[in-house]
Amino acid sequence: MMEKIYVAVSNNVQEGLTSLEWAINNWSTQSISIVILHVDTNSKNFVHTPFGKMPSSSVEDGKVEGCRMLEQEKIDQQLAKYIASCGKVRAEVVKIEKSEEAMHTVIVGLITRLRITKLVMGIAFMKFSSGKTGSSISGSFHIHRLKPDYCEIFLICGGKLVFLREENDEGYVEDGQGVMVAKLKERASFKGWFGKLFTDNASTSFSSYSRRDQNHHVGPSDPQEIYRENIEKYLHFLTTLQLSDEDCEEENGASIRSPSELAKLDYTDLISSNASNKTEAIKAKIEEAQKMAEEARKAAKANMDRRKKAECVISLCNERAEELQCCLGKEISDQIDLKKDIDEAREKTHEFTSDIEMNKNRLNTILEVQSELANKIICSSSEKVLVEVELEKALAMKVDVNKQIEKLREQKDVVLRRIEFCIERNALASATPNNSKDMNCSYREFTEKEIRDATNNFSACMKLKSDSEFSSFYKGRLNNITVAIKLQALYDHQELHAKMEMICNLRHPHLISTIGACFDPKCIVFEYMHNGSLKDIFFSRENTTSGRRLNQTLSWYTCIQITSQICSGLGFLHSAKPRPIVHGNLNSSNVLLDRNFVAKITDLRLIQYHDESQLRSDIRDVGYLMLLILTGKSETDVTDDVIKVIEGGTIIEALDEMDTDWPLDLAEKFACIATRCIARENWELRISTVISELDELMRKAAERRYEMTIGVYGEKECCLDIPNVFLCPITQEMMNDPYVAEDGFSYELEAIQEWINTGHTTSPMTNLTLKHTTLTPNHTLRSLINDWCKRSTTHT
Repeated sequence: MMEKIYVAVSNNVQEGLTSLEWAINNWSTQSISIVILHVDTNSKNFVHTPFGKMPSSSVEDGKVEGCRMLEQEKIDQQLAKYIASCGKVRAEVVKIEKSEEAMHTVIVGLITRLRITKLVMGIAFMKFSSGKTGSSISGSFHIHRLKPDYCEIFLICGGKLVFLREENDEGYVEDGQGVMVAKLKERASFKGWFGKLFTDNASTSFSSYSRRDQNHHVGPSDPQEIYRENIEKYLHFLTTLQLSDEDCEEENGASIRSPSELAKLDYTDLISSNASNKTEAIKAKIEEAQKMAEEARKAAKANMDRRKKAECVISLCNERAEELQCCLGKEISDQIDLKKDIDEAREKTHEFTSDIEMNKNRLNTILEVQSELANKIICSSSEKVLVEVELEKALAMKVDVNKQIEKLREQKDVVLRRIEFCIERNALASATPNNSKDMNCSYREFTEKEIRDATNNFSACMKLKSDSEFSSFYKGRLNNITVAIKLQALYDHQELHAKMEMICNLRHPHLISTIGACFDPKCIVFEYMHNGSLKDIFFSRENTTSGRRLNQTLSWYTCIQITSQICSGLGFLHSAKPRPIVHGNLNSSNVLLDRNFVAKITDLRLIQYHDESQLRSDIRDVGYLMLLILTGKSETDVTDDVIKVIEGGTIIEALDEMDTDWPLDLAEKFACIATRCIARENWELRISTVISELDELMRKAAERRYEMTIGVYGEKECCLDIPNVFLCPITQEMMNDPYVAEDGFSYELEAIQEWINTGHTTSPMTNLTLKHTTLTPNHTLRSLINDWCKRSTTHT
């Protein structure tokens, strides 16, 4: 059970805090609770104002209540300070109302009633509780004599414990070393006490409230100084009168006599005396009467002076009291306004505190998230280091592989030349009509079920865009191979068979390959070209929200390469024996590009050759295709103005705005060949001449590309191209934000979203139905792409 320690405090905050601190420190090792005995020293007959302590009767009732409220708030604040100073020690407050009994009697009764065993009290407690100067020590001695034996009293002076000692009817206050701190003094006489009290009160209470006597005094300009001087003179006058109350009565009785008393003087001796002595006696009596009258006049004058001075002082005091009354009212109203301002400030402070607490909570949350992110960054950094090590190993292996690839490329070039020669020879032989009967023209004939299964029963999502009004194209899969199926509704069975016999005998790397046919429904199966037609490359903006081209923008080198391939395929047709084969409809829709941007001619009409104008028409179509590739304008948009700009030497103004990195000299040479092909007066131009000029242009382009690659990557890495895994299968561009779809392939986020948002439910790569459209970011691939770009920038 905790022991209760009672600590007596008054309105003196410093003395109370000192006593509480000593009590807590003295019993710091024990389990205690503090009971604060608070004595209210405010008298009901007086009220504290901003101008001092004044009688309640001299202040208005409403203002008295305001002052009482301010005094109570001040006491509550003091008690809050006392409780706060106890810290973690349990504390409670017991209020002691001031009564008519002496304070030491009240304390002794409280000890008995509450069974107080330990009481801590400051040496000045009795002084502040009773309001009397001499009662602090004497009251402590009274409590010490009258307290029960079970109560221990601890007197504190200056934060230290002191002891009471009585010897030879005298009281002493000593510290722990026996040094006297204070002594119980004898009571002073009434006259001395009165004089001291009157003088002290005059010097403290009236010094700041005096008023100038404008009729009799000329002094300092401050009215308060004038009040103080007048009152001090009056008090000095009173204290200089060395008369007790009895002396004043005797003096008044002796000196102030009425005329009736003067008339009762003894004149009997005058009657009994003789004539000679009568005169002297009468003179003596007259002189005595005159003296008495003079003394009476002096006494009356002195009393009159005293009365005037007293009335003057009373008048000054009354006037000052009225001024203080006005000031007190104003001060109370100011204090009420100040209290309202304080309440508003407290409310704002509370709001600010709430906002600060909310911001603190948010900051803590942010710090927690920051800590989690920091941990993740550390983990990612460690993983990145491991990936970089793996990547360095892979790059080292790649360098070795590239060296082997270089050797294989040299061998591949030789083999490709041989293969191309053999293919061209076989194609020419198969195109010869005399040998067509001897050739074994074989193609695969597909069933209706195979065709319908491949196209998902000719589903709309499998249908490909086509410019033809008489035929439809579908994308399908036969034997796990992606193919293009062209419906030939206008052909009968014999016509379809004849066309198949003709086109199957035409084999060239830059002519579309025919796989087979089906006679019910009537259709032809071709190889599938993943990058669509030249028209798709340059003009198709469908399925996009930004208007950019779906496929990769062709580089200038690829453009020259595609043109050379188109001319190669057309030259194969024009060189057929015994008569050339005319295409008759060569445009951007009939030039298809495979996955590696290799051009192949399609939609062969196989027009019978009659005259040179037919061959010249194909060459003119080649010229328009070259201008399309160079300027980005269609055949219908290539006007005489464009041709004049090109012929005028300002080729830079006509270049395709989407591909402005053409070397100027190569662009001018390319445009020169195109304008020669278009020119109607140049009837002697043959496709073989165009092919020769393009071969020379290709040689220069290869040299220029090699020089540009050396300048960017250096000689050792000039052969390093962008890895195919970094390219988006849809746009054929290097991905910035790769995402993995359900088919397991990575795509550029914007491209795959456009693919899905336009109604496609199949994979762009496998053409199989996607089970879901959820996309997952490929962080590993993005990291590899960023590292590759950084190394490329470093080499640059």
